[in-house]
Amino acid sequence: MTLVKGLAIAIGVMLAGVPAGAQEQQPPRVDLAEYDYENLQFRGVGMDIGRLWPSNLEETMPVRLRFDLGYLGPGVRIMPSIGYWKADVEEGEIAAFEQQLEERSDLPPGSIELGDVEMSDFVLQVDAHFVWTTPIDLFIYVGAGAGLHMLNGQGNGIDDTFIEDLFDSVMPGVSAIGGVEYAIVDRVRVYGEAHFTVVSDILSPGVRAGAAIMLPTNAQGD
Repeated sequence: MTLVKGLAIAIGVMLAGVPAGAQEQQPPRVDLAEYDYENLQFRGVGMDIGRLWPSNLEETMPVRLRFDLGYLGPGVRIMPSIGYWKADVEEGEIAAFEQQLEERSDLPPGSIELGDVEMSDFVLQVDAHFVWTTPIDLFIYVGAGAGLHMLNGQGNGIDDTFIEDLFDSVMPGVSAIGGVEYAIVDRVRVYGEAHFTVVSDILSPGVRAGAAIMLPTNAQGD
């Protein structure tokens, strides 16, 4: 939990500087004493699916489990999550990689055929949302996230070779997030998000939708 708390405080304090509205023509004032990880407590869990368009990979469908830890301080909600997706590498990217290997090995063109290659990503992430509420139980939020991405390459032509090692890596990533959330009944919410994630040279715009079950007690900041 130390890493989660550290990321939560860093992202949450950054978002706390975002103005909550244009009610006054004065710069926002942030009282850092109001932002403390001791305010966080488990208050709900949600699951979502979506569509993801990672660069150099085919379109795919990610799945994610997110955990609502409540509010770090006024308006700033913390959401750790676990996610997973798998996608085929585009044929053009495989062909370019085969050509590079042939050139570096002084082999004639067409000597190396890797076949189909899949990339998968297991994601551990912490998001911070700056939340606006409305009188109709609709929440609107924008936010940012930081995560750890465990990438893995697989394919008949690369399994158990040094090429597979080139595809496998563990990298940090950052995300920008915007979404809406609605309480359809007491303690049940549905939500939709748009997000953009950067992991090294992989740029991944995406959308997702899901539902969350909330605990019966409200956390501080609700």
